[in-house]
Amino acid sequence: MACCFNIFRWKECYHLNVKDFTSSQWGIPRWAFILYRTVVFLYWLAVLVVSIVQFKDVRNYFIYFSHLGQLLILMYFAAAFMCAVLSSPGDPDEQIKGKCQSEDTPKAKWYHWATLIFYTLSFGTTIIVSVGYPFLVATDPMEFASFQKHIVNILLMLLDMFLNRIPVNFWFIPFTFGWTVFYTVLTLCLHWTGVNSAVYAVADFVNSPTVSWLMAGGFVTICPLVMQLFMCLCYCMKMCLVKHCQAARRRDTERSDSFWKQDAKELVVLTKSLEPS
Repeated sequence: MACCFNIFRWKECYHLNVKDFTSSQWGIPRWAFILYRTVVFLYWLAVLVVSIVQFKDVRNYFIYFSHLGQLLILMYFAAAFMCAVLSSPGDPDEQIKGKCQSEDTPKAKWYHWATLIFYTLSFGTTIIVSVGYPFLVATDPMEFASFQKHIVNILLMLLDMFLNRIPVNFWFIPFTFGWTVFYTVLTLCLHWTGVNSAVYAVADFVNSPTVSWLMAGGFVTICPLVMQLFMCLCYCMKMCLVKHCQAARRRDTERSDSFWKQDAKELVVLTKSLEPS
């Protein structure tokens, strides 16, 4: 359970391991991991293009939180693909600090930090989008694009968390807090400029200002906590599964070694017993 407590240690935020961005948690070959990164990036790029083409008001596509979430996921997959391709397979499996490093210590590149930030933001956004969709905006039958950005998104991010080794830490919460503040300011600017006072019907700053302001306050204060805690919970569950599988593998190896050692001892005894006295 030590891995679960580490996600709440703020000092761990400054330590990156390059190998966490270039390989899978489950020992998948490098070429297969790069192939996976390529496929998911191209798939989500196609989903975003189709969603934009099918949307009626293309100019206002990215004023919606779910649509910005699509863009964040694409940026994460692009950055993760860059890490998998550009990082050398020979990078040492040692802790690499983003700050206060000695000159002979390899440094985490900017694209490692970009991947970490996009990963944190995109995972948290999918949680809010997928959970909030049925309660806030699900009024019409779900089409292909809507299904992709409200259902497939969270499934894809959970699968990616299961496969990757990118670290998760609760103290990455400033990223999610800044993201929710940014979107709240965006919606307020749209309202104040008269472009759109009700991006979502439940948050109409003209007809329901009190409810809208309460929702904006909750979105800024509560959502970052929900996003980060849920991500930490999923990560902790994954790491517990990893530790369980590693322990089971070690037990099988030890049992196999013990079996062969016992057989070797019996063979030695049998050989000695057959020797002429």
